[in-house]
Formats: sequence, C-alpha cells, structure tokens
Amino acid sequence: MNTFEYDPRAFVYTIKHAKCVVSDSFHAGLFSIIYHKEFYTYALEDSKSRMDTVFDALNIKDRFINENSIKFNKIDYNEVDKLLKEK
Repeated sequence: MNTFEYDPRAFVYTIKHAKCVVSDSFHAGLFSIIYHKEFYTYALEDSKSRMDTVFDALNIKDRFINENSIKFNKIDYNEVDKLLKEK
C-alpha cells in the first residue's frame, strides 16, 4: 500500500484494521501502538531518532527491521500500556 495515495482518515482506518503493519512511517508506528497492532519499521535516517525514542521508552526496540535482520516477536501490549501510563 502506498500511504501517499490515502487521506489521513483512510491511513488510520487501514492501520486500525490491519493484522500487521510494515512501514517506514513514524506515524504508522504510533497508530500501530495505539491500536495494538503487530508492526515492523524500516527507519529512514530522518525519522529514526524519533522512533528510537518511542521504541526505547516502550521496550519494543525489536520493531526495527532491515535487509539483514527481522525478528517476529509478538508485542506485549500489556507491558506497553503499563509503560505508557507511567509516562
């Protein structure tokens, strides 16, 4: 899916109803967290530091992928929600 073809409402709807999200979008990662979706991010340099900050804070650093590595670990959203409430 090319997210540039979608308006913001369709972008969020697509993530909300996805089984898994793979994207280079910081916002796709955030909405995946909000909707408790499994997701993977291939970070571009201009958005990596923002993603690092969020993923580190929520202990989900393994969401980053590249051509050499991918880990198919499920996200523990009970832990993520707990960490979000603490922030």
